[in-house]
Amino acid sequence: MRLAWLVPLLLSCVGHHEARAHAFSPGLLEVQQQTADSFLVHWTPPRGSAESESGNLKVEPIFPADCTSQPLAGDDSGAATLLLRCGDQGLDGATLTIRNLAVSRSDALVRLRWLDGSDLSGVVHAGAPELRVPAGSRHGSGWQVGAHYAQLGVRHIAAGWDHLMFLYLLVLLARARHPTGTGLAKSVLWTATAFTLAHSITLSMAALGVLRLAPQPVEATIALSICFLAAALVPKGVTTLRHQDAAFAFGLLHGLGFAGALREAGLPPTHLPLALLSFNVGVEIGQILFVSAVIVAVAGVERIGLTPRRLQLASAYAMGVVAAAATIERVVLFWR
Repeated sequence: MRLAWLVPLLLSCVGHHEARAHAFSPGLLEVQQQTADSFLVHWTPPRGSAESESGNLKVEPIFPADCTSQPLAGDDSGAATLLLRCGDQGLDGATLTIRNLAVSRSDALVRLRWLDGSDLSGVVHAGAPELRVPAGSRHGSGWQVGAHYAQLGVRHIAAGWDHLMFLYLLVLLARARHPTGTGLAKSVLWTATAFTLAHSITLSMAALGVLRLAPQPVEATIALSICFLAAALVPKGVTTLRHQDAAFAFGLLHGLGFAGALREAGLPPTHLPLALLSFNVGVEIGQILFVSAVIVAVAGVERIGLTPRRLQLASAYAMGVVAAAATIERVVLFWR
């Protein structure tokens, strides 16, 4: 009962945080060369940016000063199609900018494709809103593609509170079975490996179109998976759920959530395997950093007087409430 005061507070916050779960809905700027000096441009703004725009804060692409644009289509969301003309040099050496990305708290993926089939992809965000097209080169290097999609993976796991909450509870579940020493290290390692293997399988299958599921049920079930982990941490719950089994079973599910983010960003056809692998590597880097931070933080909290059992129960009840509310909200969205 001492934790009862958390319930109304968490319920009041979950609506705010729910808006950010799987908030990785980047803008997309696609530029397709039509002739030597003209390009067909499709711009899709980050989801939700239209509601947050005001005055001169519209999230939109900015092209080089020597380019002229002719609008072809558009809608209230800010999406637009236009014809861009840029002179003899085309876009070689040009800089493409997406301004006001801070308004939407999201990123934007920029993809360029030339007449010869070569392409270039890049990710821009509020801190670095520009993509420079290499002068004299129309091909994005494998290193560039790999770096961009690895960055996407890290940013997605960092922004997904539901994935991070699941990982946190997995660490606590592993510690409950092996509190200290070598046993703890092995337990966390095997748990992380099981989760990685599982979500890598479904991420790859879904991103390549082999497995297709509607995103709404996937996101609702991801929230429900947190409830199962929270239940496993309350009295008598630890013995009913092995952490490696939970990591693998629910990892398959979370992989579908990662794949949804990757589909929104898009995969470059000429570097598809590399982009997929790099995104997965980025997700793993983000997970390793987070799990390491959790282990250090938990040890520090326990060192200042909070017993492992109290931390376990507080986390289970608090996160269970948040996950239950998120599950209900996501199920309700089925009918909207």
